[in-house]
Parts: sequence; C-alpha cells; structure tokens
Amino acid sequence: MSGSSKAFMEPVLEATAARLLKTLDEICARTDVSAEALRRFLEHQGVRHGLRPSYELFRGNVRGSVLNSPEFFPGLPHLEAGADFVRRWRAAAQRWPNRGYATYETVDYAPSRTALPVLPGQYDYAALDDHSRRLYAELIVHGLETWSDTDLEMRFIRRLSDAHGTAWPTPLAAFLSRASWIPRPKSGRATSPSPPTPRGGGRANSPHPSTPAS
Repeated sequence: MSGSSKAFMEPVLEATAARLLKTLDEICARTDVSAEALRRFLEHQGVRHGLRPSYELFRGNVRGSVLNSPEFFPGLPHLEAGADFVRRWRAAAQRWPNRGYATYETVDYAPSRTALPVLPGQYDYAALDDHSRRLYAELIVHGLETWSDTDLEMRFIRRLSDAHGTAWPTPLAAFLSRASWIPRPKSGRATSPSPPTPRGGGRANSPHPSTPAS
C-alpha cells in the first residue's frame, strides 16, 4: 500500500471499527451482566487476548559452514519476507544464546519443521505509524503468555547424520529481538529488546564442527 493510500485508509478503518466494534462495557451497558463476567465467559470459550503466532511455510537448505557463521545466513525462501527481514534474522542468529555448532560444515542442513511461526503483520510493521506501533506492542504483550518455546526456537538438522543439529531463532523470535517494537514512555520512540531466550539454558559449548559428513 502506498503512503498516500495508507494515510487515506487508516481514518476510514478506525471509523469503521468504531461503528462495528463495541467494548465489553458498551455491550453490557443495558444488561445485568458485568463486563468482567462476560470477559471470563469469552475466555472460557477459547477467546484469547493479544497476538498469537501463525505458521507459514519456509523451505530451503543451509550449508553447515553458514550455520556456524550466521553473518552469512541467506534466510529461507518466503514470499513475504524481504531483504530487511533476512538481515534481522541473520543478526538475531548471531546473538542467539542457545546456538551451537553444526557438526558437518560441507553439507546442507534443513529446518526440523517447515511451518515456522510468525506474527500477523510483522512484515508490515515498518510501515505502521507510532500510534499503530504502540497498539501492536500491546497486542504482543497480551499474547506472550500463550506462546510456547517452540514459537521462539527452531533447529537446523540432518535427519540421519546430525539429528540434534543446532538451535536457531524462529522468524518470530528474529522479529522480536531486532525490530524496535517496545515503546519508550518518555521519548515515544521504540526500542529493541535483548533476544528472547527459550527455556533450556545458554549457548551450547559444542566442539568445533568436523568437515566430513556421513
């Protein structure tokens, strides 16, 4: 969407939302049901707060030597992820605390799963205005408790010769650790957090990888 189209659409979408969406207080205003009771009922029915990951298809292989030198990581083919996201993914991998070493440098490794987690809207985050970014950050915070460790960390493996492989940040974790999505209350600017660390400890102290593959 172009800048002029975006500037035109945002007020329209906000006005439409105001007409179509009601708060719990508005819904309960003329009833004997409290907003909190309605909230508990909706949560019991499976309604969740905040953003929840979606899972998108990423395919491709990465040479073991590249996994051991993440600054050369080319990313994995994906229609929506542009060059800027690949740079963030690469930078997140360089700092990822659980990353170990690929045992074989001269062969290709593949993701242990091809459906990897992303946040709805994360590829369009750079185009959001400050107000929208703040709302997006609130949605992230509200949704965090519903995520699992596998939403933050993936593995590159060779199924027969190196099934353990090496840990790697998911696309979702790369976004969280590199994008400036946390607003600063005083300046209004946003900042990037330290890499989100899944449970399981720090950087693995694996021996230097060997060259031959089996």
